[in-house]
Amino acid sequence: MAGYTDEDVFDVQLAQRMPLGELVAEITCPVFMGIGEFDELTQLEQALATYERVRAPKEMRVYENEFHPLGGTAAEVFRFGAEWLERALAGELSAPGRDVRHYVHNDGRTTDGTANPSWWLETTPRQIAEAAAARA
Repeated sequence: MAGYTDEDVFDVQLAQRMPLGELVAEITCPVFMGIGEFDELTQLEQALATYERVRAPKEMRVYENEFHPLGGTAAEVFRFGAEWLERALAGELSAPGRDVRHYVHNDGRTTDGTANPSWWLETTPRQIAEAAAARA
């Protein structure tokens, strides 16, 4: 998507110039993240590790069996995101410590309280464990 065909050149010229890392901890406005479970541009583990670093009020939705473009769920994601933004601008989502997570199944059900897919089987990927340890 960035127009690079050489991964090493991409890493030097672009990726190294875009580190979010600990900068996300400085965000103060509410944050919403929506991602496909198998996003090929950002691994779910990386997205969740970034989410863990956010200290502002936050919400995350992980869409089961979806990739970066979110396929058939894209319309729902955009609708939800627009409604979420409207609520955030109205000040409804700014409670300190707000942390809302949903794993959205293909059939529309949600597993609330977690954004972890069931195939993790109660494990914690390395990136997430490291982000949690850095916060502690």
